[in-house]
Formats: sequence, C-alpha cells, structure tokens
Amino acid sequence: MAVLVLASSFYATVQAGTGGKTRKAAKKEESVSSIVKESFERQFPQAQFASWQVLNQHDLYLVRFVDNEVGTIAYVTMEGNVIAVAHNILRENLPSTVNRVLETKYADAEVTEITELVLNGELNYFISLVNEKAKISLKVTGNGVWSETKREKLSKKAF
Repeated sequence: MAVLVLASSFYATVQAGTGGKTRKAAKKEESVSSIVKESFERQFPQAQFASWQVLNQHDLYLVRFVDNEVGTIAYVTMEGNVIAVAHNILRENLPSTVNRVLETKYADAEVTEITELVLNGELNYFISLVNEKAKISLKVTGNGVWSETKREKLSKKAF
C-alpha cells in the first residue's frame, strides 16, 4: 500500500514539472547530508540544476534535476539510496511490449503524455490517452501488463 501511495504522489510530482523557487530550493538543499548528495551524484553524474526537498512524513528527499537534457525527479532515502526515478518520454522510446498494448487495446486513442517510472527496481509507464469518448490513464509494466487507473468521459459539445 505504501508503494502505491508513493507511486501516486511520485507521478503527480512528475506532472507538476521540475521547476521551483530558487530561494526556497537553496534553503532546502542545505539540510541534505553530504552522504546523500555524494550518493546521488554517483548515480546521476550528468545531473544539473538539482533542487532538493525534504519529505519528513516519509523520511525521504525529493530531488528535481535535469539529466541528459531531460527533466527528472527522484526519491532518495535519508541514507542516500535512490528508490524511485521518473521522467516523461516520447512514444517512440517505449518498449515494444508497451506499444503493443497501445496498438491493440487503444488504437483509436491519441497518446498525450508518457511518464516512465522506476520504483524499487520495477519499470512502469503511466500513459495519458484521449479519444472522442474519454480521457484515459493507464499503468503499463515493462512486460506489457496493463490496467486503466482512470477513465473520464468527455462531455459532448453542442454546436
């Protein structure tokens, strides 16, 4: 259950973007231990513009950064272990197992956003779709197991 809550909040944070207020970020970064920063820098040597936030209720850090020109967020434990990483990707970068789900089950829908999330070593994709009837949110594992997490009917517009 905790993993599901963390995944949901992680996905929402990705949707909020990687921006932030510089002054607040500087104050928050001061509270990050050198062990945590060094561990993060070893795992993400190309990371730039890291902005740290302490999540006391979960004993975690949330770090927003740019890695190889891609806005990314990660959750890092107080000991410096990265437990989750997410960033948006393009459809052409999806594995064939995930593309197959889109082509067979949602051929009539347009992909509007894809977030790749690695949580505790498990690869997942959160995909937003829209067709003429509904907005659909999917969770698809790296091996193609899928489930709809949300479906919202679109209202018909009067002309």
